[in-house]
Amino acid sequence: MVTFKEYSNYDALGLAELVQNDDVTPKEILEAALSKAETLNPKLNAIVDYFPEEARSALGNVKQDSSFAGVPMLIKDLDADIKGHATTHGSRLFKTHKAEEDCELVKKYRDAGLLIFGKTNAPEFGLNASTEGLLFGACKNPWNLNHSTGGSSGGSAAAVAAGIIPMGHASDGGGSIRIPASSCGLFGLKPSRGVISFAPYLEGWGGLDHMHVMTRSVRDSAALLDETAGYVAGDFHRVMPDGESYLTASQTLPRKLKIGFTRQSPSATPVHADCVEAVDRTIKLLQDLGHTVEEQSPQYSAMDLAYHCALIGISFVRAEINARLQTLGRNLQNDDLEIATHGLLDVMQHSSATDYATALKYINQTSRQAALFYQQYDLWLTPTLAQPPAELGYLFCNKAEDALNLYERISSYTPFTGFGNATGLPAMSVPLHWNKNNLPVGVQFVGRSGEEALMFALAAQLENAQPWIDKYKEIKL
Repeated sequence: MVTFKEYSNYDALGLAELVQNDDVTPKEILEAALSKAETLNPKLNAIVDYFPEEARSALGNVKQDSSFAGVPMLIKDLDADIKGHATTHGSRLFKTHKAEEDCELVKKYRDAGLLIFGKTNAPEFGLNASTEGLLFGACKNPWNLNHSTGGSSGGSAAAVAAGIIPMGHASDGGGSIRIPASSCGLFGLKPSRGVISFAPYLEGWGGLDHMHVMTRSVRDSAALLDETAGYVAGDFHRVMPDGESYLTASQTLPRKLKIGFTRQSPSATPVHADCVEAVDRTIKLLQDLGHTVEEQSPQYSAMDLAYHCALIGISFVRAEINARLQTLGRNLQNDDLEIATHGLLDVMQHSSATDYATALKYINQTSRQAALFYQQYDLWLTPTLAQPPAELGYLFCNKAEDALNLYERISSYTPFTGFGNATGLPAMSVPLHWNKNNLPVGVQFVGRSGEEALMFALAAQLENAQPWIDKYKEIKL
């Protein structure tokens, strides 16, 4: 039997293998996860909707030969619906909303054998780079409870890093997989636009938003993408993979790669020495593995790109808010939204359809300009964040006069991640560095569209050369 301690020593595929080999039952694994959740969540505030009995009732549906047979799972409370449960988007305006059906991604998770027992903390509408909000409160980083988990998938990141689950659902509209992956010392890959469907709904934020998971191991991320990638009728975008299994790719050495890198923020804001050191150590590791690494970056205006992406994202948030108010049959009230959200909506309130079209045109031009870089380089290496994990409160405000300052802090904190969302390119944060305070500092790789297989191959090579799995044993909660 898997004991409470042994459970967290396995990744998701390792747990499923125990089930497939009749070493343990799905019930034993689920009870270990639930026990850990009940012990640790009061300290972390990672899980905001907890339904263990539903997971227990689903045990009979688990097929022993499924890829993730009996593996416990949590879903971010944003972008993914679970029938009968609220999708609050981290907002008080949606706290009474109940989903009428599972979204397609959740259905695929269930088909793969995953047992879903809760939903995880997220900031309001995913607009923050830290998981702090008035509806659920702040989520705390397992490495240091005074620090942020990052956002907006911070609840899932905390649960995975702490060992409650081996992998957790996440979404990424401007870095929300990679930011918490970096902050919590996890592997987090944002797939190319169109790889994972948002069905039955429209793509998040007009195609800027993408979904997948954060994991402890590279192979778990690869294997789950094998289960969840694919076009659903009606999707706006469709990426045609080359047919290779992502899991197989993660077990294959990559060819010798040519990688461009930068240590500098594309918006000319400061980059912390810890983040520079993470890149420098990664360069040395890549060179030792035989790859070519040169200081070179795609040419684009980070500030202009951030503005146009924000205009698109806020347009979708405003549309969600308007639809919700129509359902409720009332006008917006002062306490429906957080002050920072009000501030961002106010800044964009005069944007027109012409402005939206201009924003789409701008990010398309950026994508085409970026393609020139990828004619010469296989990947672009950057820090994931410009700072180590922030202390709680640094990326939160509850005063109207601080709202714009907050978004300036967020922009300076996350200057590297939005490029992957605007271009639709795959991007991953890899946990290769911890600073002197034992806080994780990730590095980011951005690749070509549809080349997730190559990225998994490189990530696994880095994982094998500099394993991080034992680092999680240092977390003491």
